[in-house]
Amino acid sequence: MLPYVNIHTHRPTGRGIELRTAGVHPWEADPQAVEALAARLTAGSGAAETAGKVAERLCGEASEAVGARTAGNGVTGVQHVEAGAGCVQGAADVQAIGETGLDFARAVPRDVQFAALRAQLDLARRTGRPVVLHCVRAFEPLMRELAACEPRAVIFHGFIGSPEQARQALGRGYFLSFGERAFASPRTLRALHETPLGQLFFETDDAEVSIEEIYARAAEALGRPVEELQRATLENYKRLFETQNG
Repeated sequence: MLPYVNIHTHRPTGRGIELRTAGVHPWEADPQAVEALAARLTAGSGAAETAGKVAERLCGEASEAVGARTAGNGVTGVQHVEAGAGCVQGAADVQAIGETGLDFARAVPRDVQFAALRAQLDLARRTGRPVVLHCVRAFEPLMRELAACEPRAVIFHGFIGSPEQARQALGRGYFLSFGERAFASPRTLRALHETPLGQLFFETDDAEVSIEEIYARAAEALGRPVEELQRATLENYKRLFETQNG
C-alpha cells in the first residue's frame, strides 16, 4: 500500500511520510541550548521520530517569527539562524530548511524579513538542503531572492497563487505544495491543474484535516486516481531526499 507524503505539517500523526516542523526557537538560540536540542532530536526522544518518516526540521521559524528584531535574550533573527546552523550540519533528521520566506501581510519590517530569509537561503546552500518556502503577497520579491541565492531544491508550501505565478516557479524547477486553502481559491485550482506530477506535493500545514482528505479532494479536482497522486508525490520525495540521505 502506497504511503501518503505530507510535505509540511505542524500536526504530525505518525502515519505515512511526514515532513514536520521542529523549531530551533529564539530562546534556544545560544550554542549550548542548540547542542542540547540537536542531541535530543538525534536520540529520538521528545519531538524527533514518529512511526512514519518525520523529516523536516526548522532551523529558524517562518520569516515573520524568526524575523523579530530580538528574542528575549537579545538574539537577532539572523544570529538565531546562525546558532541553529550547528543543528543542521551532519544531522540526519534535518531534511530541509524552513519554513522561511516573505510575508508582506505581517507587520514585521521587511528589512528584517529579508535578512532572515537571506540567512536561511545561505544556510540551505551551504548544507545542500532543500528549502521550504512561505510566501504571502511577496511572490516577485521572493523569486528575486531565490535567483540571487538558489538552494538545491525549492518547495513552495501552501501555494496560493495564479497560474502565471505557478508557471514562473515551475519553470525554474521548483515544487509546489497544495493544502486545504487551495480548494477555496479558483485561481489556485487552475495552478494545480498546470502543475506537473513531477513537481507536485500536498500538505496539511496546521489545518485540522487529514492528508488523506487533501489527496481525495485533489484527485477529484484533477480527475485522477488518488493512487496516481500518491505514486507521484512518493517519487518526488525520493528524488529530493533519498539521495541526500544516502
